[in-house]
Amino acid sequence: MNKLTKLIIKEFFQNLLIVYLVFLTIGFTIDFFDKIDDLYAYKLKFINIIEFFLLRIPYIFSQIHLYALIISALVTINILIQHNEMLAFFTSGIKPIRLFSIFLILIISLNSIVFLQNLLFTPKLLRKSEKKIQKKMNVKDFTNYSDIFIKHKEGFIFIDLLLPNGNFLINTYFIRLNNNFEVEDVYYARVLERKNNDWIAKDGKWLSLKNNKALLTDEFNFPKLEILQDISKTTYHPDWLTIGDLIKIIRVGIKTGMDITSYNYQLTRKLGSFFYPILLFYLIFPYTLQFGRTKKNKEVIFLGLVFLLSFTIIETFLFRLGQNIGINPLIILFILLIALPLFTLKHKKYIILYNRE
Repeated sequence: MNKLTKLIIKEFFQNLLIVYLVFLTIGFTIDFFDKIDDLYAYKLKFINIIEFFLLRIPYIFSQIHLYALIISALVTINILIQHNEMLAFFTSGIKPIRLFSIFLILIISLNSIVFLQNLLFTPKLLRKSEKKIQKKMNVKDFTNYSDIFIKHKEGFIFIDLLLPNGNFLINTYFIRLNNNFEVEDVYYARVLERKNNDWIAKDGKWLSLKNNKALLTDEFNFPKLEILQDISKTTYHPDWLTIGDLIKIIRVGIKTGMDITSYNYQLTRKLGSFFYPILLFYLIFPYTLQFGRTKKNKEVIFLGLVFLLSFTIIETFLFRLGQNIGINPLIILFILLIALPLFTLKHKKYIILYNRE
């Protein structure tokens, strides 16, 4: 590792720590005042309140990560310019593309760690924090949204998949027992759909074993079970779903012919979040290398926030518009990641990234 790389890494991580602490403090404060009323209403113990917010830190971190990462990179570049170190690099023959590459590798490395954390662990910790409230709400708690087993006063219920919107249950079995704990009926529905607080069975079977006689039929009314009437209270918020959860829901949705558009969009946006810091740094980097006058940190931060805010608005608008009119979410992601950078190829400020001379 040469001196140039060491210098940039040292300066970058110093600024990164400060910026993360600032953004994390702001995010935590907002989250605290947003949740504290609910926690007080359910009279959680102090230790449970502490655990609740500690479990939410990774989620808060994931929300501020993009902003903190880009702002840290911009402040680092600006400090190097103010100290005339950036000018010394260029007069020594170091090309802007090399500096861009060093920062880009740092951003990709850090973003990869946070990206994997957000896909695999953050949703589970967020779900675990919400269970602190659910226990006080006297709501039936399911450890998982799939492979659910419920012990009922009339028998047992097995649900292969509980869709987070609360209106669909996939591969649901209800095994009814008599007073002698013998199986009387077995109900199966490939899809249970909630309509007006009733569960309608689609592609189902009913096997009755009463009086030692078997009766198999496709047409039946699925038993009204009180546990199923309240099951929507236990469904998952979209932020609680890992990438594995989303893939399973999409696969089941394709097999059962259900509308899985919202889950396709959610999965695409989660995957797209890996590329957003890379895209934003590429778009912003040329605007930081202005040597006509010494730029102040507050100007750099303002510039970065303008880019970040604009991108957030555009990204949210395109995905919502695409979902409303039925566009494949991959097309939206393509527009953001491929089409948008293409417009910069002939822009004068971006020539420094392609000039090898």
